[in-house]
Amino acid sequence: MLFSIHNKILLLLSYKIGNTRMRYVLVPLLFCCFGGNAQTKKIDSLIAVNNNYLREDSLKVFHLTQIFREYARQNNFEKVEEYSNKAIAVAKKLPQTFSLTYIFLRLGLCYHGYSKYIQAADAYNKGIDVARQRGDKATMAGFYLNLGALYTIIPDYAKALEAHEFAVNLYNALGDKQEMSSCYMNIGLIYEDLHQPNKAIEYMQKALADFKTINNGINRGVSVAYEGMANTYMEASEADLVKMGIYPMDCNNIAMDYLKKALLVGEATKDNSIIGSVNNSIGQVYEKMGNTSMAFKYYQTALGAIEKETDKLSLGNMLFTLGNYYYHNNAYTESLFYLNKSLQIGKQTGLLIVQQKALEKMSKVHERAGHFDTAFNFYQQYIIIRDSVFNKEKEKEITRKQMQLDFGIRENEYKLMQQITDGKLHQQVLLATQQQQQLTLKQQQLQLISKEKDLQQLAYLKNQAALQNEKQLQASLLQKNTLQSKFDKEVRDKQIAKQQLQIKYDEKVKIFLSIGMGLLVLIAFLVYYNQLQTKKLNRIISKQKIELEQLGNVKDKIFSVVSHDMRTPVNALIAFIQLLENNQISLEKLHLYAGELKNQLTHTTHLMENLLNWAASQMQGFKPNITTLYAIDVTDDLVKSIESQAASKGVTINNKISNDVQVLADKDMLALILRNLIGNAVKYSAINGVIELNATKNNGQTIFSVKDNGGGITEKKLLQINANSATSIESSAGTQNEKGTGLGLMLSKTFADIMQGNIQAKNTVNKGCEFLLTLPNKH
Repeated sequence: MLFSIHNKILLLLSYKIGNTRMRYVLVPLLFCCFGGNAQTKKIDSLIAVNNNYLREDSLKVFHLTQIFREYARQNNFEKVEEYSNKAIAVAKKLPQTFSLTYIFLRLGLCYHGYSKYIQAADAYNKGIDVARQRGDKATMAGFYLNLGALYTIIPDYAKALEAHEFAVNLYNALGDKQEMSSCYMNIGLIYEDLHQPNKAIEYMQKALADFKTINNGINRGVSVAYEGMANTYMEASEADLVKMGIYPMDCNNIAMDYLKKALLVGEATKDNSIIGSVNNSIGQVYEKMGNTSMAFKYYQTALGAIEKETDKLSLGNMLFTLGNYYYHNNAYTESLFYLNKSLQIGKQTGLLIVQQKALEKMSKVHERAGHFDTAFNFYQQYIIIRDSVFNKEKEKEITRKQMQLDFGIRENEYKLMQQITDGKLHQQVLLATQQQQQLTLKQQQLQLISKEKDLQQLAYLKNQAALQNEKQLQASLLQKNTLQSKFDKEVRDKQIAKQQLQIKYDEKVKIFLSIGMGLLVLIAFLVYYNQLQTKKLNRIISKQKIELEQLGNVKDKIFSVVSHDMRTPVNALIAFIQLLENNQISLEKLHLYAGELKNQLTHTTHLMENLLNWAASQMQGFKPNITTLYAIDVTDDLVKSIESQAASKGVTINNKISNDVQVLADKDMLALILRNLIGNAVKYSAINGVIELNATKNNGQTIFSVKDNGGGITEKKLLQINANSATSIESSAGTQNEKGTGLGLMLSKTFADIMQGNIQAKNTVNKGCEFLLTLPNKH
């Protein structure tokens, strides 16, 4: 999952009882411990203040509450119980019960923060009872919201949903859309965990609609809703997406659209926790789409935002994401760096899930790098942490079963009382509605009378305006006619003067035009000549540029192959010689290592041959010697040279080329092409596979066919092979993990092109593939 509901939801009450807010914080992180001496001094100071304050009022309750909260930070719950009981005793003596609900709120949060769910639920339920007695729906709703968060963590989703529904009903009665939308968002996230994406989206859309009405839609809730919907779509199965009317292939684009909207709102609110979370999600979508460069960009932005916050869980998860990114891109040093940082944060904060993920991935990194001892040690640590996480989940399961108490009975009684109360209230609402309708009717009648008067006044004013406009129009027409006459006279005078000037001007223009035409002809000739020279130079420069680029590509490819594929066999040879020098190898291992070294050097020899031939062809060092050849003469020798390689895999090569097939080709180039095609067929054939070699004449062409019954070629690689403009072909391991670089196939395509032919590949019906080399019969 991109996110887990347990990492995202925390519903807390603020100092104002009943005012709830949703935060992306883990409950246990609420009570971060300060230095032991500093905390002890703070508690001593609070106890001293409490002892000196002798009055038993709400301030006394506040002092006692502060004391047991500090003891909670020290994980001393015996003292928490002692001072909370003292606070409750004082609060019960007060005429108002607000102090009592304040105590139960803070006590519930203390137990909640340290995973003492039974005690926390008891405190929340007591707070609900007190708030219910005084009819305080806002405070009841806040407690239900915290209770819903508690049941979500255990998890007991049925009770979590029920508690949230109680909160929704109460907030709905209060008309508090903001808090109701928070409830909807949490319900949607619960349904997301229950793998009911259609329900999750339904509630998230409700939440989003209400959040958009707050502060012109620029608030944390809008970002949370957009991100939640994106994650729901990303985690939904294809079947669920189809049920929701969404094509699975469109899922990534839909999620990305929601996340971009979430990011815009998050940046507008300058909320680093949201910015970090959304950037992380966008990065994961890009990585899923295969765009690793964009994924890395958003991961880096997410890390920068999260580091500005104090949320260690999000930071640990973000560091793990970067470590995992580098792991998939084979950058093991960078991967271990970020995974180790994630592990250290997990150890410092006691976050077992972060430790578990980091240890498991670090073990895999070391395993892939060949450091098996280190990988084993990390995996042992991972097992220990995994068992600890399992024990924690078992404790939650036991707690959940212990909490199957009287919640249903308590709430059924409340529902019955609420129905009765709502019935009386409903009658009052109906009566008030009737009175309001009568008042509205009278107001509408007065409005009609007023409108009639307004219409009469408008008609009168309209008539007056029409008369006034008529007078102004007549005056304007008279003035216009006068001005028009004067203007026409001036125009005629100007036209006469202009015609006289035009006659003199035309005479001068004829002279200048004659001179200008001569200059234009001369300039046109010079421009045309210059363009011819420029085009000629551009063609020369373009040709030189293409040649330089090709030489640069050849150089880069040579360096890449030499630095990557030549290093391994050379290092293996050095290591083998060192073992021989130190007499540290048994005879059995000597034969084993020698055989492996021979295979690597043989592969390197073929690689060097292909590399040098390909480089020479790219540098235009090959000139074909086209002659008439019998195809069977070329292929017989090739099949014999490859038979030993094929025999090691039990592969049979059937040469079905008839003796009379002739071809116009360069013998060496043709042999190299067919050797590579047959070698590739052996490489990708399964054990005991069959390869067929054939040649036919068709429409003035000779067509060679190399067909195998292996696993076939992916569509992506087929496009690379069949493309005339391909500059590289990605190589993949053979059926027995044989190595390759793609140079052989590139060299074959180059030689085929030099001989005015081409190579095409296709998958066959029997799951194999067929390579076709086409050469012309005339040059």
